[in-house]
Amino acid sequence: MNKKAMVFAFLFIFVGFLGITAQMKDHEMIRLEKEAMRIQAEAVTSGYIIYVDATIGNDTTGTGSAKKPFKTINRALSAARSGDTIKVSPGVYSENLYIDTLDRITFEGAGSDVCILSGYLYTLGCKYLGITGLKFTGSEAWGTCLWCDNTDVAVVRDCVFAILGGTGIILEHNSAMWVYNSQLSCTDGSGALSHSFSYLYLQNCTVTENWIGIIARRGALAYADNCTISNNSGQGAWIHQNAEFWIGTSSFSNNDVGIWLESGATLNGNRTGASNTIFNNATFGIWLSSGSNAELYCTEIYNNGTGIYAEKASVLDIRRDNNIYGNSIGIEVTEFAHAFLRNTPIRGNTLWDVNIHTGGQAICDPSDIGNLQSDCPYCQ
Repeated sequence: MNKKAMVFAFLFIFVGFLGITAQMKDHEMIRLEKEAMRIQAEAVTSGYIIYVDATIGNDTTGTGSAKKPFKTINRALSAARSGDTIKVSPGVYSENLYIDTLDRITFEGAGSDVCILSGYLYTLGCKYLGITGLKFTGSEAWGTCLWCDNTDVAVVRDCVFAILGGTGIILEHNSAMWVYNSQLSCTDGSGALSHSFSYLYLQNCTVTENWIGIIARRGALAYADNCTISNNSGQGAWIHQNAEFWIGTSSFSNNDVGIWLESGATLNGNRTGASNTIFNNATFGIWLSSGSNAELYCTEIYNNGTGIYAEKASVLDIRRDNNIYGNSIGIEVTEFAHAFLRNTPIRGNTLWDVNIHTGGQAICDPSDIGNLQSDCPYCQ
C-alpha cells in the first residue's frame, strides 16, 4: 500500500470512529437527561415553601410564611433545608447567594420582567438546583450571574442573564445544567461557559448581544437545541480544548464567526432531521482550527464571509442534507486540513465554491460540486 493510500485509509477509519463516538454521545445525553428528570422529581416532591418579598417582608419578625415573608433571599436560605422551595415576589434583590450545605433547593421567581437578582448565585457540591422566573444582573466582583461548581443537576427555566462584561452562567467540575426558554445577553461578556467536563443543554433559548455567546472547553459538552445565537460581536459559539458542541434546529446569525472550533474540539449536527442555519456571519460561518473536527447534518450555510474555513490539520466531514450557497467563499481548506464533501450542493458562492490550497485536501464527487479550484488533487 503506497503512502497516499495509507493516508486515505487512515482518514476514512478516523471519520468512521467519529460517527461511532457521536452515537455513544447521543446515548450519554439521553442518560443524563433521564437522570436529571429523576433528581428533579425527587427535589420537588419534598420540602417546604419559604416566601420572600422585598416590599413587605421582614428578616427580623418574618417567619417565611406567605403572610409573614422574609425580606431577603439570604434570610430564606438561612432558614431553608434540603428539598425546600424559595418563592420570590417581584422586586430587586441586591445580594449575593452562596449555597454549599443544601443538597436540593429550588427558587421560584415571580417572572424575569419583575423579579431581579442584582448579584450572583454560587453553588458548590449541590445535588439539585432549580431556578425559574428570575432576571440575573450579576456581580461585577465575581464577574458572573450563576456559577455552579460540582453541581449534579441544575434546571433553569424562563430566566434572563444580563451582566455587563461578565459571564451569565459558569459550569465547572462535572456540573450539569439544563436551560429552557431563557435569554443570555451579557454585553462585552459571554452568555454561558461550560468547562472541566461539565454538560450544558440549552433549549428554546436566545443567546444574543454578547461578545461570545457560548463557550465550552476542557472536555465539556454543550448542546444548543432550537436556539437562536445571534448578534454576538465575536463568536456565536467558541468550542476548544477537546470540548464538544451539538446543534439541533438552531440558528447562528449576524455574529463575527458563527461557530469557532479549535484545539481538538468537535462539532456534531443533529442526525434526526432537525435543520440548522448558519448565515450572515461576517467572517466565517464555521471556523475549524488546530486539530478540531466537524460532522455536519441538515445544515444550511449561506451569506457568510466564508461558509466553512478549515485549517491546521482539522477534519471537516459533511454528511447529508446540507446546503452551502451564497457565501463569498463556500468552503476553504488549507494548512493540511481534510474535507469530506460527500455530494453536497456547494454552488452560487461569489468567489469560489471550494478553495483548496497550502496542503489542504478534499475528497468529493465533482458531479455534485460547483466550481472547484484546479489545485484540488482529488477532483478532476
